[in-house]
Amino acid sequence: MCEDLKNRYSCLGAVRVLFPFGFDPVYTQYRSFIEMELLGDDVPATVQTTPSDVPLPSTKGKPRLETILERGTLRVGYFKDHLPFAFTNAHTKLVGLDIGFWVRFGVRFGVRHEY
Repeated sequence: MCEDLKNRYSCLGAVRVLFPFGFDPVYTQYRSFIEMELLGDDVPATVQTTPSDVPLPSTKGKPRLETILERGTLRVGYFKDHLPFAFTNAHTKLVGLDIGFWVRFGVRFGVRHEY
């Protein structure tokens, strides 16, 4: 049994030493994300770098969509640099799956965006 255990450690050590030669140890797949652009037209949006202190007006039982349409602005919160949902690309634009969804929503209903 002792001999078998030594062989296991030897194999594990050999794999650790030889692994970098067989595979590139630098992960580069993130580049496909940081080069990402939104699909469709580029729409103007306001991107806040700090949370807004301006409270949203009370809706008092009014449907949320009706309030957004009256205000003409869709205010969306997001977690900063949360791949693939919301992040800043290589061109310093806010992109991601969630951002793309809300852009399409805003275009569909004709409202401006605030992030």
